[in-house]
Amino acid sequence: MKQNRGVQGHLYFPTFDIPPGDLEAFGNKLREQLKLIPTFQDSFFLHEWRGIKGGCIHDGEDDEEVDNSLDQAFDAIDISMLTQPLDPDSWYVDIGLEIQCPGHIVQWLEDAHTTILHYALPQHNQREIRSILRSPKFHVDTAALLYDLAGFRTEVTPKHEGDSIVYLNVYTTDKSVTYQLHTGAFRRHKAEDTLPSTIGRLIQDMETLGEVWDTCAGSGKMIADSRRQQTALQQYNNCGYRTRWCILIEKTKLADDEKIRAALLAQFKLLVWMPWGKSDRMWTSGKKETGHCRRLPEGGEGSAVKIALNPSAGVAIGDVELG
Repeated sequence: MKQNRGVQGHLYFPTFDIPPGDLEAFGNKLREQLKLIPTFQDSFFLHEWRGIKGGCIHDGEDDEEVDNSLDQAFDAIDISMLTQPLDPDSWYVDIGLEIQCPGHIVQWLEDAHTTILHYALPQHNQREIRSILRSPKFHVDTAALLYDLAGFRTEVTPKHEGDSIVYLNVYTTDKSVTYQLHTGAFRRHKAEDTLPSTIGRLIQDMETLGEVWDTCAGSGKMIADSRRQQTALQQYNNCGYRTRWCILIEKTKLADDEKIRAALLAQFKLLVWMPWGKSDRMWTSGKKETGHCRRLPEGGEGSAVKIALNPSAGVAIGDVELG
């Protein structure tokens, strides 16, 4: 939820693609639910047909593959319902060319923009290429403040009949570490965020980013907030048996930690009581612990903590006494 929350606390949810085969069932169910709300009586909705990256990969020089991929792309569309199904001016084809060099990272040179334009637009003369480079619609995308490395994107004018190219986007496939359309913790931060009046918010955003990254890294726990310590973490470093374990591992030279664990496991199986992993103690008062609990002594009343009995010890519950 942290990625979806803005700085004002509002939630911004992403969109989800619905497979064409499920669209009719989804539409019927949606209208059924909307009818239950008086404000949405007799409502209708529109949907956007979107392609999926890599959904129709084919060899551009194989006519049969091209035709099959086009048929696959339009399989879920009733062409007769389109306003201008046969008008070429109402359609745009997005053609992607991938430039790669095995074993290397490829970047675009800013000095090569003119050469790239000449290659992509062979019918444009030198004057037209210079006009594109000076146009306010020509945008240079610098790579990580390395000004010699940059792609670009631009509208193409004039449009020649032979190629009909209207837009060019020359870019690399690297992704930004943080990306967010709404104003949230993952938004683009600016230099003025470090001013005294705004640095507090910046620090909060950095803490949020750290928590999310820590979770994504598979640690299974969130970084403790400086304003509120979490129960699962606050006593862990102070547990006596963990401290002694660290000292043991540091000082032992004749055996690795796996052999030490094996030896300790044999002794652990002899214990009657065993620690609760969530609390790092021999007892817990949590209400959501799983397993079978029996009150000792039988028939006792009032609140009590839970103590875990080690099943490996082979001790019957009836033989256990609490001192």
